Amino acid sequence: MRLVFHSFVGISLPYFDELLIPKDMAMMHQDGFSTILMEVCKKTAKNARILNGRLRELWKKHLDRFNAEMHPIRQFNVEDARFHESSVSRAAILEQCELALVDAYWAIKMIAIALFKVVPPTLKDHFPAFRGEHDDQRFVLKIAEKFVNALMKFFAIESDIAPAHALVYGKIHAFLRVKKSMTVDEITQAMTRAGFNGLDGKISKIMMDLEQFGLVTLDGGQTDLYHHASKLILDPDQEQVMKAEFIPLIDWAINTWRSLFNIRELNTPVPETYPDHQLVTHIVSHAATQGFTTAHFCMSELKKYFRNQGST
Repeated sequence: MRLVFHSFVGISLPYFDELLIPKDMAMMHQDGFSTILMEVCKKTAKNARILNGRLRELWKKHLDRFNAEMHPIRQFNVEDARFHESSVSRAAILEQCELALVDAYWAIKMIAIALFKVVPPTLKDHFPAFRGEHDDQRFVLKIAEKFVNALMKFFAIESDIAPAHALVYGKIHAFLRVKKSMTVDEITQAMTRAGFNGLDGKISKIMMDLEQFGLVTLDGGQTDLYHHASKLILDPDQEQVMKAEFIPLIDWAINTWRSLFNIRELNTPVPETYPDHQLVTHIVSHAATQGFTTAHFCMSELKKYFRNQGST
């Protein structure tokens, strides 16, 4: 197992770099907001520990054979006394939470890279069930069917990991089954609304690729209208391999996104006695929306808030 730590580059909301915060914050350890903040930090540390242990097990069992790189999630503890010790110590704990979120994001990214880029070229060497022509491409589409559909926000950010036809299929397959047909313009608009930019003019070619797999059919009388043709069904032995070997990795990624990046309880009233009260209220309001970007923003900005208070 190769463990690779990655730096994180700028997926963020606007930062507040210059804070003028009074020194008197002795009341902060006594209020409900700081208690909730401490519990969120404890939850983050606990989830990071559980998720990292499970990730190591899954990687060793399913991806070591492909020589894929894993990104672990750092471990840390949150002690009540240290949290309440000072603004500086509180900022240090928040920094560990922030870095754990970044680690988890990279862990999900490395799973996506493994499943879309590392595994397919040698899939048939490890699993005879996938030795048929184009089975590697069908594998990619099956991965996208669950992975892209569940973590649309992640793949909108990391759109270069999966091939374009897999992104489109992951986005529209369920909707197309219900609606039965979609025009190229409707598909393009759906992808744009989901955050996938740069696909204008490419959808027709992508839909032609999906047509080759029997998933859609082009309307005989309308050149830009595609109908749902069939679900993507693998052979029984292929389905068994998917469920046993690869779906657990996708489930881990989805569960991590929905648990570690969910800090909604932090969206709670901030006492007016807090210095720069409106700023703190604005920061924690982002916790109402689940996901990496908002969770990372909250941890990072609260870290800056307390760090600046400790240095004034």
